[in-house]
Amino acid sequence: MKSGVTKLDGGSGLLQDDAPPVEDGRPLFEKHPVQMWLMRRIFLEKLLAAAQNDPDDEKRARMLTFLALLVTEDRRADVLEQALQAAQRIPDELERTKTMTLLAPQLSKEFQKDTLRSSVLNTLWANRSELLYFLPFILPLFEGLEGPAGLEEIGRAVCDTGRWFP
Repeated sequence: MKSGVTKLDGGSGLLQDDAPPVEDGRPLFEKHPVQMWLMRRIFLEKLLAAAQNDPDDEKRARMLTFLALLVTEDRRADVLEQALQAAQRIPDELERTKTMTLLAPQLSKEFQKDTLRSSVLNTLWANRSELLYFLPFILPLFEGLEGPAGLEEIGRAVCDTGRWFP
């Protein structure tokens, strides 16, 4: 009995499965590591194409942000640049801020600073519940950019805000 996986590459036959059945208990990726690698690569390319062609800037930015973690190092900068461009075009300020906050950890230190200094902090400070939700994403950035003094300042600001606006 065959596993039934044939021509997943769009018909070129590169992934044609002539392997024995899966019943021997070994995972498929152990039996066919090259085929699995090719399938993952083809799947990733299809996901990238879908993300790049999505007309919604917010969805495109978030999908590309996630996919940047999966692409090879030589393509990562290009995918992140596309994600950043899409994120900057999101019309809703809060949604743009959320997307930029998720994207920022993958950017260079220079872009992280620019991202944090832009509307991200202003928008999040104005929306306390959003700030508290995104604080775990932002704190590592601040620690890397500003060191312990920056984290202490954020702690003081959050406590002060809690006292002023219970």
